[in-house]
Amino acid sequence: MSALGRKFSIMAMLALVVGLSPVGAPSASTAPNEPPEGAKAFAERFFPGIVEEIIFTDRPGDWGFGEEKGAIAFSGLYPIHSLNADFVTGKSDDLFADRPPVWVAVIFQDGRPVNAIGARQADGGQFELDALGYPPELPHGLLNLKEGESVLHVPPADEYYIYAEHAGTLTKIGLASGTYSPGDPQTVEQFRNALKERYFRVGEQEKRLGLEAAILSAAVMIVLIAGAWVYFGRRSRAIR
Repeated sequence: MSALGRKFSIMAMLALVVGLSPVGAPSASTAPNEPPEGAKAFAERFFPGIVEEIIFTDRPGDWGFGEEKGAIAFSGLYPIHSLNADFVTGKSDDLFADRPPVWVAVIFQDGRPVNAIGARQADGGQFELDALGYPPELPHGLLNLKEGESVLHVPPADEYYIYAEHAGTLTKIGLASGTYSPGDPQTVEQFRNALKERYFRVGEQEKRLGLEAAILSAAVMIVLIAGAWVYFGRRSRAIR
């Protein structure tokens, strides 16, 4: 298949998956960590085709896969929750945003965890593709989850944390030389303070840079105005 044909084929597949595939909404009685039937149906129906069409008609190595397809398999679906912005500001003690989680499966090639693929629930209740390709540490973190643990996504930094409800701690998912290497556990309050320090400091830096830029712009304008005043003043005297 030509590169142009491959691009059109990929676009057609994504259009089909995202736009034309309403696969059932979850029931109200679904347990938080149990995948909704709609998410499971979507994964079973579309995940293999998406991986085949997008990864193995392109450059598998760019996605972490070996060139030979081999045996491709998928894990079960894991829920990934988004961080509640009000938690960081202290307006809420709820870690998780009040919206459905993304359901992510680890992709294996010949038994080796390589990447991940996810589905999310759209506003209409149907499921659609969330992403193909996540940070390389995420599959390892998902496979090391224990009972009573959940995964939290911190969007600005694209980081993932394991929240252990029984211990009230959060541990950053990490990878070192291809091996799962989690960070040190933090209490919920330590986690909140670290986020505050990080993002509020960035905000203050942006404000300071904006102020410095404004001062510099004002100084440049003053110099230009003064220069123009001197120039036209001399020219006026020369004409006289």
